[in-house]
Amino acid sequence: MKVDGTHTLLRGRIKLIIKNIRKDKSGSIVVEASVSLVIFIAAIVSIISLINVFIVHNRIQFALNSAANQIASYSYLYEMSPVGEAVETLHNDGDPYIEKYDTVKGAIQALKNIFSSGNTMSADDWVNNGNSVLSGADTLADDPYAVAIGALYNGTINGEQFIENSVAGGLGYLLTRQYIAPSSMDANDYLDKHYVTDGYGGLNFTKSEFNHDTGLIVLDVTYDVEIPLINFFLKDYTLTIHQRACAKGWMDGDGNKYPKD
Repeated sequence: MKVDGTHTLLRGRIKLIIKNIRKDKSGSIVVEASVSLVIFIAAIVSIISLINVFIVHNRIQFALNSAANQIASYSYLYEMSPVGEAVETLHNDGDPYIEKYDTVKGAIQALKNIFSSGNTMSADDWVNNGNSVLSGADTLADDPYAVAIGALYNGTINGEQFIENSVAGGLGYLLTRQYIAPSSMDANDYLDKHYVTDGYGGLNFTKSEFNHDTGLIVLDVTYDVEIPLINFFLKDYTLTIHQRACAKGWMDGDGNKYPKD
Protein backbone atom coordinates (compact mmCIF):
# COMPACT_ATOMS: atom_id res chain seq x y z
CA MET A 1 0.00 0.00 0.00
CA LYS A 2 2.85 2.31 0.75
CA VAL A 3 4.27 1.74 -2.71
CA ASP A 4 0.92 2.47 -4.31
CA GLY A 5 0.62 5.68 -2.34
CA THR A 6 4.07 6.78 -3.43
CA HIS A 7 3.26 5.97 -7.02
CA THR A 8 0.02 7.94 -6.84
CA LEU A 9 1.91 10.87 -5.32
CA LEU A 10 4.50 10.81 -8.11
CA ARG A 11 1.82 10.66 -10.76
CA GLY A 12 0.10 13.64 -9.20
CA ARG A 13 3.31 15.66 -9.14
CA ILE A 14 4.10 14.78 -12.76
CA LYS A 15 0.62 15.89 -13.86
CA LEU A 16 1.08 19.14 -11.98
CA ILE A 17 4.44 19.79 -13.66
CA ILE A 18 2.97 19.05 -17.11
CA LYS A 19 0.05 21.37 -16.38
CA ASN A 20 2.42 24.17 -15.37
CA ILE A 21 4.51 23.63 -18.50
CA ARG A 22 1.40 23.88 -20.64
CA LYS A 23 0.44 27.13 -18.93
CA ASP A 24 3.94 28.53 -19.50
CA LYS A 25 3.81 27.56 -23.16
CA SER A 26 0.43 29.16 -23.69
CA GLY A 27 1.65 32.31 -21.97
CA SER A 28 4.78 32.47 -24.11
CA ILE A 29 2.70 31.96 -27.23
CA VAL A 30 0.53 34.94 -26.27
CA VAL A 31 3.61 37.10 -25.71
CA GLU A 32 5.21 36.00 -28.99
CA ALA A 33 1.97 36.61 -30.86
CA SER A 34 1.65 40.10 -29.33
CA VAL A 35 5.22 41.03 -30.27
CA SER A 36 4.79 39.65 -33.78
CA LEU A 37 1.54 41.57 -34.22
CA VAL A 38 3.19 44.84 -33.15
CA ILE A 39 6.10 44.26 -35.57
CA PHE A 40 3.67 43.38 -38.36
CA ILE A 41 1.56 46.50 -37.78
CA ALA A 42 4.72 48.67 -37.63
CA ALA A 43 5.93 47.20 -40.94
CA ILE A 44 2.55 47.88 -42.60
CA VAL A 45 2.47 51.46 -41.30
CA SER A 46 6.08 52.01 -42.51
CA ILE A 47 5.20 50.79 -46.00
CA ILE A 48 2.12 53.01 -46.09
CA SER A 49 4.21 56.00 -44.94
CA LEU A 50 6.79 55.41 -47.69
CA ILE A 51 4.04 55.07 -50.29
CA ASN A 52 2.59 58.35 -49.04
CA VAL A 53 5.97 60.10 -49.45
CA PHE A 54 6.28 58.82 -53.04
CA ILE A 55 2.72 59.94 -53.85
CA VAL A 56 3.38 63.46 -52.54
CA HIS A 57 6.76 63.65 -54.30
CA ASN A 58 5.34 62.60 -57.67
CA ARG A 59 2.34 64.90 -57.40
CA ILE A 60 4.45 67.94 -56.52
CA GLN A 61 6.98 67.13 -59.25
CA PHE A 62 4.19 67.01 -61.83
CA ALA A 63 2.87 70.35 -60.54
CA LEU A 64 6.35 71.93 -60.65
CA ASN A 65 6.97 70.77 -64.24
CA SER A 66 3.57 72.06 -65.35
CA ALA A 67 4.02 75.42 -63.63
CA ALA A 68 7.58 75.85 -65.01
CA ASN A 69 6.37 75.22 -68.56
CA GLN A 70 3.52 77.67 -68.05
CA ILE A 71 5.94 80.37 -66.84
CA ALA A 72 8.20 79.60 -69.81
CA SER A 73 5.31 80.30 -72.17
CA TYR A 74 4.83 83.73 -70.54
CA SER A 75 8.53 84.64 -70.74
CA TYR A 76 8.24 85.89 -74.33
CA LEU A 77 5.75 88.54 -73.21
CA TYR A 78 8.21 89.64 -70.54
CA GLU A 79 11.09 89.76 -73.02
CA MET A 80 9.11 91.91 -75.47
CA SER A 81 7.81 94.27 -72.78
CA PRO A 82 9.53 97.58 -71.95
CA VAL A 83 10.87 96.00 -68.76
CA GLY A 84 12.45 93.13 -70.67
CA GLU A 85 14.01 95.52 -73.18
CA ALA A 86 15.38 97.68 -70.36
CA VAL A 87 16.94 94.64 -68.70
CA GLU A 88 18.46 93.54 -72.01
CA THR A 89 19.94 97.01 -72.52
CA LEU A 90 21.26 97.00 -68.96
CA HIS A 91 23.09 93.72 -69.52
CA ASN A 92 24.49 94.68 -72.94
CA ASP A 93 25.67 98.12 -71.85
CA GLY A 94 27.06 96.93 -68.55
CA ASP A 95 29.08 93.92 -69.74
CA PRO A 96 32.27 95.85 -70.74
CA TYR A 97 32.31 97.76 -67.44
CA ILE A 98 31.50 94.70 -65.35
CA GLU A 99 34.39 92.85 -66.99
CA LYS A 100 36.82 95.49 -65.73
CA TYR A 101 35.18 95.52 -62.31
CA ASP A 102 35.52 91.72 -62.08
CA THR A 103 39.22 92.01 -62.97
CA VAL A 104 39.83 94.38 -60.04
CA LYS A 105 37.64 92.23 -57.79
CA GLY A 106 39.74 89.19 -58.72
CA ALA A 107 42.91 91.12 -57.88
CA ILE A 108 41.57 91.92 -54.41
CA GLN A 109 40.76 88.25 -53.86
CA ALA A 110 44.25 87.29 -55.04
CA LEU A 111 45.77 89.67 -52.47
CA LYS A 112 43.65 88.05 -49.78
CA ASN A 113 44.93 84.63 -50.85
CA ILE A 114 48.53 85.78 -50.72
CA PHE A 115 48.24 87.29 -47.23
CA SER A 116 46.15 84.44 -45.77
CA SER A 117 47.93 81.39 -47.19
CA GLY A 118 51.05 82.64 -48.94
CA ASN A 119 53.30 80.38 -46.91
CA THR A 120 51.52 77.25 -48.08
CA MET A 121 50.87 78.19 -51.72
CA SER A 122 52.60 76.38 -54.54
CA ALA A 123 54.74 78.16 -57.13
CA ASP A 124 51.90 77.99 -59.68
CA ASP A 125 49.47 79.55 -57.20
CA TRP A 126 51.95 82.36 -56.55
CA VAL A 127 52.22 83.03 -60.28
CA ASN A 128 48.46 82.95 -60.85
CA ASN A 129 47.65 85.20 -57.91
CA GLY A 130 50.49 87.55 -58.80
CA ASN A 131 49.24 87.89 -62.38
CA SER A 132 45.72 88.61 -61.09
CA VAL A 133 47.04 91.37 -58.84
CA LEU A 134 49.06 92.95 -61.66
CA SER A 135 46.14 92.75 -64.09
CA GLY A 136 43.77 94.34 -61.59
CA ALA A 137 46.25 97.09 -60.78
CA ASP A 138 46.72 97.89 -64.49
CA THR A 139 42.95 97.99 -65.09
CA LEU A 140 42.36 100.27 -62.12
CA ALA A 141 45.20 102.60 -63.14
CA ASP A 142 44.11 102.77 -66.78
CA ASP A 143 40.40 103.45 -66.28
CA PRO A 144 39.23 103.86 -62.67
CA TYR A 145 36.02 105.49 -63.93
CA ALA A 146 35.06 102.34 -65.87
CA VAL A 147 35.75 100.20 -62.80
CA ALA A 148 33.44 102.40 -60.70
CA ILE A 149 30.73 102.26 -63.38
CA GLY A 150 31.17 98.47 -63.47
CA ALA A 151 30.57 98.27 -59.72
CA LEU A 152 27.33 100.23 -60.16
CA TYR A 153 26.20 98.02 -63.04
CA ASN A 154 27.07 94.92 -61.04
CA GLY A 155 25.00 96.05 -58.07
CA THR A 156 22.09 96.98 -60.31
CA ILE A 157 22.14 93.64 -62.14
CA ASN A 158 22.35 91.76 -58.83
CA GLY A 159 19.29 93.67 -57.65
CA GLU A 160 17.50 92.93 -60.91
CA GLN A 161 18.42 89.24 -60.55
CA PHE A 162 17.02 89.18 -57.03
CA ILE A 163 13.73 90.66 -58.27
CA GLU A 164 13.52 88.16 -61.14
CA ASN A 165 14.19 85.26 -58.78
CA SER A 166 11.54 86.52 -56.40
CA VAL A 167 9.03 86.84 -59.24
CA ALA A 168 9.84 83.30 -60.41
CA GLY A 169 9.27 81.97 -56.89
CA GLY A 170 6.03 83.92 -56.52
CA LEU A 171 4.68 82.69 -59.86
CA GLY A 172 5.74 79.16 -58.99
CA TYR A 173 3.82 79.35 -55.72
CA LEU A 174 0.69 80.69 -57.44
CA LEU A 175 0.69 78.40 -60.50
CA THR A 176 1.76 75.13 -58.84
CA ARG A 177 -1.36 75.11 -56.69
CA GLN A 178 -3.72 74.29 -59.56
CA TYR A 179 -1.78 71.17 -60.56
CA ILE A 180 -1.28 69.48 -57.17
CA ALA A 181 -4.69 68.18 -56.16
CA PRO A 182 -7.44 66.47 -58.15
CA SER A 183 -10.10 68.85 -59.39
CA SER A 184 -12.46 67.84 -56.59
CA MET A 185 -10.03 68.80 -53.78
CA ASP A 186 -8.18 71.92 -52.68
CA ALA A 187 -4.38 71.73 -52.81
CA ASN A 188 -4.03 72.68 -49.16
CA ASP A 189 -6.46 69.97 -48.03
CA TYR A 190 -4.76 67.41 -50.29
CA LEU A 191 -1.27 68.07 -48.91
CA ASP A 192 -2.55 68.26 -45.35
CA LYS A 193 -4.23 64.87 -45.82
CA HIS A 194 -0.87 63.46 -46.97
CA TYR A 195 0.94 64.78 -43.86
CA VAL A 196 2.76 67.71 -45.51
CA THR A 197 3.56 70.14 -42.70
CA ASP A 198 1.38 73.30 -42.93
CA GLY A 199 -0.24 72.00 -46.12
CA TYR A 200 0.31 74.11 -49.23
CA GLY A 201 1.65 76.94 -47.08
CA GLY A 202 4.55 74.67 -46.15
CA LEU A 203 5.97 74.75 -49.68
CA ASN A 204 9.03 77.04 -49.80
CA PHE A 205 9.85 78.52 -53.23
CA THR A 206 12.44 81.08 -52.10
CA LYS A 207 15.33 79.36 -53.94
CA SER A 208 13.62 79.54 -57.33
CA GLU A 209 15.54 81.30 -60.11
CA PHE A 210 15.08 83.04 -63.42
CA ASN A 211 18.26 83.65 -65.39
CA HIS A 212 17.72 86.39 -67.95
CA ASP A 213 20.93 85.61 -69.83
CA THR A 214 20.18 81.92 -70.38
CA GLY A 215 16.39 82.11 -70.20
CA LEU A 216 16.41 79.21 -67.74
CA ILE A 217 13.51 79.05 -65.29
CA VAL A 218 14.11 76.96 -62.16
CA LEU A 219 11.32 76.28 -59.69
CA ASP A 220 12.88 75.11 -56.44
CA VAL A 221 10.67 73.90 -53.57
CA THR A 222 11.41 72.53 -50.09
CA TYR A 223 8.83 71.07 -47.71
CA ASP A 224 8.49 68.72 -44.74
CA VAL A 225 6.50 65.49 -44.56
CA GLU A 226 5.47 63.94 -41.26
CA ILE A 227 6.04 60.19 -40.77
CA PRO A 228 3.32 58.90 -38.38
CA LEU A 229 5.26 55.84 -37.19
CA ILE A 230 8.43 57.79 -36.41
CA ASN A 231 6.39 60.56 -34.78
CA PHE A 232 5.08 57.94 -32.35
CA PHE A 233 8.62 57.60 -30.98
CA LEU A 234 10.19 60.97 -31.92
CA LYS A 235 7.86 63.91 -31.50
CA ASP A 236 7.83 66.56 -34.25
CA TYR A 237 10.13 64.53 -36.53
CA THR A 238 9.71 65.39 -40.23
CA LEU A 239 11.33 64.33 -43.47
CA THR A 240 12.58 67.32 -45.51
CA ILE A 241 12.18 66.95 -49.27
CA HIS A 242 13.80 69.16 -51.92
CA GLN A 243 12.59 69.17 -55.54
CA ARG A 244 13.33 71.19 -58.67
CA ALA A 245 11.89 71.68 -62.13
CA CYS A 246 13.59 73.49 -65.03
CA ALA A 247 12.20 74.94 -68.23
CA LYS A 248 13.74 77.05 -71.01
CA GLY A 249 11.96 80.34 -71.49
CA TRP A 250 10.90 81.32 -75.01
CA MET A 251 12.90 84.53 -74.73
CA ASP A 252 13.66 85.28 -78.37
CA GLY A 253 10.55 83.90 -80.03
CA ASP A 254 11.56 82.39 -83.34
CA GLY A 255 15.00 84.00 -83.14
CA ASN A 256 14.29 86.68 -85.75
CA LYS A 257 14.17 90.39 -85.12
CA TYR A 258 11.32 92.33 -86.76
CA PRO A 259 11.10 96.12 -87.14
CA LYS A 260 8.55 97.86 -84.97
CA ASP A 261 5.84 99.92 -86.59
